[in-house]
Formats: sequence, structure tokens, C-alpha cells
Amino acid sequence: MTPTLNSVVARSSGLTAAGTYIEMTSRLTEPLLLGLAGTGLRRAGAGQGRAVSV
Repeated sequence: MTPTLNSVVARSSGLTAAGTYIEMTSRLTEPLLLGLAGTGLRRAGAGQGRAVSV
């Protein structure tokens, strides 16, 4: 099942203007954050992660 624009609009139909902007921002930044998390995990798995002692 492929998501379409209509399904996205239907889920977002009851939001305020601020809620709409927050949702759009989260949809745009989510792939970037997932990529950064994956890079961090890959670096830590390769032994390049640094532990910080306080």
C-alpha cells in the first residue's frame, strides 16, 4: 500500500495552523535525524565512539 497525498491530508485535517507547521517540520527533519542517529551508531560500533567522563 503506497501512501498518497490524500491520506496525509486526511490525517492532518483537524490541526491548527501552528500544528500544521510543526507536523510539516517534523516530516522534513525526521529523515535527517534518523540518518544522524544511524551514523552515530555505526561510528560507535566501529570503536570510534568516545566515552566522556565527568
